Amino acid sequence: MITGNLPSTLGKLTTISTILLSNNRFVGQIPSSFGNFKELYTLNLSSNQLTGMLPPQLGYATLIYQEIKSRESCLQQWETSNMIYLEYLNLSNNKLYSTIPTVFKNLSQLHTLDLHSNFFYGTLQILFSKTGSYISIDVSYNKFTGGIHEKIGLNPAMRYINSLILSNNPLGGPIPKSIGHLSQLQVLKMISNRLSGNLPQQLGYIAQLTTMILLSKNKLTASIPKNVFNLNNLQCTFDVSRNQLSGKIPPHTLNIPASAFSQNLNLCDTPLPSCKSL
Repeated sequence: MITGNLPSTLGKLTTISTILLSNNRFVGQIPSSFGNFKELYTLNLSSNQLTGMLPPQLGYATLIYQEIKSRESCLQQWETSNMIYLEYLNLSNNKLYSTIPTVFKNLSQLHTLDLHSNFFYGTLQILFSKTGSYISIDVSYNKFTGGIHEKIGLNPAMRYINSLILSNNPLGGPIPKSIGHLSQLQVLKMISNRLSGNLPQQLGYIAQLTTMILLSKNKLTASIPKNVFNLNNLQCTFDVSRNQLSGKIPPHTLNIPASAFSQNLNLCDTPLPSCKSL
């Protein structure tokens, strides 16, 4: 296990393509000289004790995969305007605290974003309105507030997304109807938010949503729309427990346990007791 600062002299290796320095005890900031890597495709500095801001010079490196999961970091301001080649960004499992900067919109090549388990705050709108398109977003276990934009499903950045994880943030308001336009979505996790309103029937329009629909521990009301179980290929984990849903559970042939509907106001029928018995 290596300790100490990351040596700035590494920046002299301008033609290096891969740097793997994870699971060590590096401390301090990432040297600005790391911006000299003109052919760098993989940078993995995860599970260290790095602190401070990301140096803006990193944006000059051709980063295809960047994973920085430091254990003791804090980030007050991002300077990412030059990181135009970044495709994969993982800052998860840190103590980073920041809003999402406006320049984030310029990361047109970014398709995979993982910020889970930090202290990021503010709204998510900048994430959803960047240029280019996502494949996966995980911003769970942060402090993001506000609502989910009503036109999230119409935003070009979300056109090809297949995994959207927003759990454990104090996000409020309804689940937008436009979510039905996320035609490539396979995983949807919005657990332990503060979402309210009806469960949109437009969820049933997402033909690829076959893996996971987790909406438990919110404040969703009214009944479960029949369309939600119209997904022909649905073989997923489905959970709407601990909401304020009521009424008859639509007929379905899915193998969903009763616990997935538990602790609501007044849901009934398979796999819960019959409505006639209430």
